Amino acid sequence: MARAASRGTDGLHEMFRWQNALRGQFHHLLALGTLPAIVSLCPLAFAPSASAQTLDELVPPDAARDPEGWVEDGIAGDQRAEPDQPADESRARGETDLPWPGEGELDLPPPLQPDETLVFDDGWLDEQGPESELEILTIAEGLELDLPESLLARPEWDDILRRFNSLSNVVTLSSEKENFAQLAVRASHDEELLGQLLRIHGYYDARVSHSLEAQSLIEDDAAAEVWPSVRFRILPGDQFRFGSIDLGQLEQTGQDYPALREGFEIEPGDPVLSDVIEQERADLEEVLGEAGYPFAAIDEPHLLIHSDRSEADLTMQVEPGGKYVVGSIASLQPDFLSSRHLARLARFQTGELVRQSSMLDLRRAILATGLVSNVDITPKEANAPVGEIPGVADLEIDMTEAPLRSIELGAGYGTDRGYQLSGSWEHRNLFPPEGMLRLHGILGTREQEAGVTFRRSNLGGRDRILTVGLNGDIQKRNAYKARRATFTASFEKKSTILYQKGFAWGAGIEATISEEAEKTASGKLGERKTYKVGAIPLHGLYDTTTDLLDPVSGFKLALQLSPEISLESGNAPAYLWGRIDASTYFSIGERSILALRGAIGSIVGTELDKVAPSRRMYAGGGHSVRGYGYESIGKSSVPGQPNGGRSLAEFSIEARIQTSMLDGALSVVPFIDAGTVGPDSTPNFKEIRYGAGVGLRYQTDIGPLRLDLATPINPRPQDGWLAVYASLGQAF
Repeated sequence: MARAASRGTDGLHEMFRWQNALRGQFHHLLALGTLPAIVSLCPLAFAPSASAQTLDELVPPDAARDPEGWVEDGIAGDQRAEPDQPADESRARGETDLPWPGEGELDLPPPLQPDETLVFDDGWLDEQGPESELEILTIAEGLELDLPESLLARPEWDDILRRFNSLSNVVTLSSEKENFAQLAVRASHDEELLGQLLRIHGYYDARVSHSLEAQSLIEDDAAAEVWPSVRFRILPGDQFRFGSIDLGQLEQTGQDYPALREGFEIEPGDPVLSDVIEQERADLEEVLGEAGYPFAAIDEPHLLIHSDRSEADLTMQVEPGGKYVVGSIASLQPDFLSSRHLARLARFQTGELVRQSSMLDLRRAILATGLVSNVDITPKEANAPVGEIPGVADLEIDMTEAPLRSIELGAGYGTDRGYQLSGSWEHRNLFPPEGMLRLHGILGTREQEAGVTFRRSNLGGRDRILTVGLNGDIQKRNAYKARRATFTASFEKKSTILYQKGFAWGAGIEATISEEAEKTASGKLGERKTYKVGAIPLHGLYDTTTDLLDPVSGFKLALQLSPEISLESGNAPAYLWGRIDASTYFSIGERSILALRGAIGSIVGTELDKVAPSRRMYAGGGHSVRGYGYESIGKSSVPGQPNGGRSLAEFSIEARIQTSMLDGALSVVPFIDAGTVGPDSTPNFKEIRYGAGVGLRYQTDIGPLRLDLATPINPRPQDGWLAVYASLGQAF
């Protein structure tokens, strides 16, 4: 009975054991990604067998009612194993013929035999000479370069090292928690980087290797701290030189070939430098574009390396495409900006060579109108070249319109003008082409203004501007109060940031009706006087400086003349208002500029009281004598209320010293100013005022931002001890 029971329970154990084994194998195969193989074997594993028995056949219903009897009688025909059947008996105990994991020995494949055809060169690192000729250069903590002394002395090494320091993963990604695995990956990247940098400079046979080392540090008998380090060994080999140079069809340019070839400054025997190739390719494109070849095409350069003689042959296909002169300028939006108007903006004429710089200048001039956001200038062949006779190319101009209307609102405070709210509306092309209408106004505690202005830009030529304006304003100054209505018209040729001219000029007419009252000794406004002024303002500017907003050399000389007549209370005196401004600039070393300025003004032909207060001369302020209030210098009826004068003199000196702060964008500017205003037509230097201070300049793309702090040196009782000025551009 015990044996029968053992057989029955062993059979159930056998079934559960195989179920668990199959389940384990299934998960194992699933983890190995062999589920498709299992699925393909399922029909075989679970196919019905002729000898398979169900659970009901193995355990009949009678067994539940009499389990002991069922065990005593055995299972359906008593399939117990006889003593001479050890295999059946072992199967009854749950044993199988299959080996379990961990049992038995696996049949391993035979070991791989070494490939006798492979040869490893372990001596290439010593090809450049003995160790004594190598230098160890420490780049950073844990990073060293092992290289020949001769490479350190070569001019290109500084550039290689600079680029490596900026691009190296070992340098830029280093950290205190770095481990050997991280350093190994970064060192592999840097090994390729060094090889690439050496090839850029012509070392095509260079070899670079790296090794990792463990360094330790013991402090105060403490446990050793271990960190990884890397050393690169560089064997540059010979620097390759140019062999033959093939520039395709460049020689077909005929008599232009010598000048064009001279523009490509690479000759056989020069070092093979990738940067130089790209630079000279760009230079050749520029030379072709300036020589009248607008359709020239240059392919990518190709190098054929000859390791046996350390040379490289350069091939760069050049197709000049023929020489052309300008035909016509055609606008693709003639109703917006006509072809005729665009031709006025061009600084070249029909029949001149098509030059890349001329087209670029025209594009910039069109953008400077503020009417377009994008410009494309495309040469189109009209007539092909014939022999030595150039072809004709028309310039088609396509433009994208920019928003033409704008509204501006502003608020501010100034010690000279008090609080202000300002606003304007303008349409920049209300009267095409470039006919602008602008409405503007100011509301302030010391100034109110309203006006309308019409301006026609580029009228009859580039940077020639016609301006007509009607303006009314109320001004409250320390010396006077004025109510004015002014009509002005002027025509001028301006010097602009885009195109700075050596000589600029302007002429106009002005008619003003002004009701003005001066302050008396009591501080109150005196009698109101009405002035009717007619003037012909003229001005000219001669400029040899390098920049309008930030000159560093050259000089400026400006002259303003205005013949005027003033009708007041039956009197109509005529006088000449004039002023001369001059400034010059000198370089002191490489980082400093010395700037000098002087101005002299005079009103001749009448007495001071016959000149309207608003048309007299004044000094003081951010562009005059710093440290003093706006227009505050000169004799005063009461303290702080200058009367103005018939003469003026100003002088300034400042040093613009560039610092290394903010990548050289910040400069320090100490300065001294002086100025005087007198009642006579010649300046009086007995009452000259001095101011001094220091300023900061921050260089931007459009010019320097200025911040000046100044104090009066010989102040009057009414003068403050500190004045602050801010603006765009230098003080002069």
